[in-house]
Amino acid sequence: MKTLYPIISLFICLLAGCLSTDPQQKNDMSSPADSVYTYDYIQSIYITEHQRALNLLDTAETKGIISDMKANYMRFQIYNNRRMFHLAETYLNKTLQSDSMKTASPMLEIRIKRDVITAYMLSAEYQKAMKLATEIYEKAKQIGYKRIEGDILFQIGTIYREQGLQEKAEPYVRQAIQMFENSNDIRELASLTFIYGQQMTYYYGKKEIDKAIEVGKKREKLIGKMAELGGAPPGYLDEQYGFLFSKMAVFYFDKGQKEKAAEAFKRYRATKFAQTSHGKTEALNYLILAGRYDEAANCLMSEKEFVNNQDSVSTDFLWFLSRQADIATGLGNYRAALNYKDRISVITDSITTREKQNAALELATIYETHQKDTRIKKQEAMLDRQKIIQFATISMLLLAGLTIYLVVRHLHTVKRKNRFLAKQINNQLKCQEELHQAKIEVERLKQMPENVPQEIIHESTKQEDDENNVVKMSPEDKNLFDKLDRLIEEEKLYLDPDITRDRLLKEIHISKNTFAQLIQTYAGTNFSGYINNKRLDYSIHLLREYNYTIEAVATDAGFNNARSFYRIFRNRYGMTPSEYRDSLTR
Repeated sequence: MKTLYPIISLFICLLAGCLSTDPQQKNDMSSPADSVYTYDYIQSIYITEHQRALNLLDTAETKGIISDMKANYMRFQIYNNRRMFHLAETYLNKTLQSDSMKTASPMLEIRIKRDVITAYMLSAEYQKAMKLATEIYEKAKQIGYKRIEGDILFQIGTIYREQGLQEKAEPYVRQAIQMFENSNDIRELASLTFIYGQQMTYYYGKKEIDKAIEVGKKREKLIGKMAELGGAPPGYLDEQYGFLFSKMAVFYFDKGQKEKAAEAFKRYRATKFAQTSHGKTEALNYLILAGRYDEAANCLMSEKEFVNNQDSVSTDFLWFLSRQADIATGLGNYRAALNYKDRISVITDSITTREKQNAALELATIYETHQKDTRIKKQEAMLDRQKIIQFATISMLLLAGLTIYLVVRHLHTVKRKNRFLAKQINNQLKCQEELHQAKIEVERLKQMPENVPQEIIHESTKQEDDENNVVKMSPEDKNLFDKLDRLIEEEKLYLDPDITRDRLLKEIHISKNTFAQLIQTYAGTNFSGYINNKRLDYSIHLLREYNYTIEAVATDAGFNNARSFYRIFRNRYGMTPSEYRDSLTR
């Protein structure tokens, strides 16, 4: 607790400095016309000019032009866009606690709370997300808002999917779809086409291409129905067709149905959406798959144009460079491809640095936020501000002291747990390596001349089987699994995010049933678990040896995305990849 006293003293000094500030200083500053203080104007600039937007919000709230609820909600959007999630959550909670929320429309309340759910999901707080989603669903039922009911049902299904609970997710997704299937309301049908789009992406990600195509056909009929009903915003249906056919082209191509893929792509090209910069981007996946690299190059905007519209140190720009690298490789320009990959590595490191800078900036902004709140309270209660500020100061200091103490104690506990878990992980990997070396030795002994005592080989093989607790099958089956395992290890096939069972079957020429039995018997899991275990082992190597971002580690290790990497890593090891890496430095 002694370490808290300097912190508390600092708080006192800083707050004392705030108390000495003359509130009239604001009035001495010149301000632009009141038109810039409107909610619509600030919303139009908050992405490109976030700091100016924050300053305008402060003044607009003080002048009473924008309510505290809307001001805090806009601050949430700004900080969330800046990936400063602690501050974003702070202002989201302020929005919910605002007096204006008591008189807000049910729809506005639901909209805000849906953003809260999204924030919870980003931080993997699924229990909180589910609780709030259930609350919103009940409120939507009470006011009879069918569209929101369906949207929330689908969101609940998504929460379950994020946790890998597909069996629980499916009924909610199915119910959401059923609510809209027979509707003639254009907004409800718009929700349904969005759900269909998400379903297509989900099934394709699981390599269930037939299901993705089936949903795509339903989506095509749905868009046609919307066209017949009328009432959709200009360009909306054209855009929906563009999204649909660009994805169907990819699905059919992956299915080996190249003629259907070409026809779907032709229908995509017929849309006005295909001529937009966003629409051209949608064509890239198919064109690269089809080996039409010249066309792909024409669809990708120039780097200068991209940088003018995007941050040049971002995941979006990494995606841009990655597509450039794919196209250059396809065209045989390997020097250019290598250059793009080098730039990807540099920008990845820059993103890591920026994340650290943002963390420091967020802490500073949190302090500035406390100062701002104090100044607002002084303006609202000029007559008795001293008493109010003193009370608020004491309460804040006590709360800050208690919070810091609890956080420090919690972090200490977490650090101890993580160090223990990291030690277990390292010991496990060491044992795996020793076992691997033992297997190599057994193979070496098997290749020795016939005069080598067979009991040596037999004893070594017996020991290997005992150590692995393998259910006895035939020696041929064991040899077949060893061949498979060596193939995957030596060629690092598990690093391919698109690796499938069928691909491996072509390599070793065995039946699906035999393959599944081999994996279950000798690996103790299914194919997906077997591949993911190898990816996890490789990710441990990357985390220990390289200072890559977690997203880069996930990609290099063969995972489809960082979110699934986090989930699978935590399920196996009881800690996140970041926590494991941090434990290595302590």
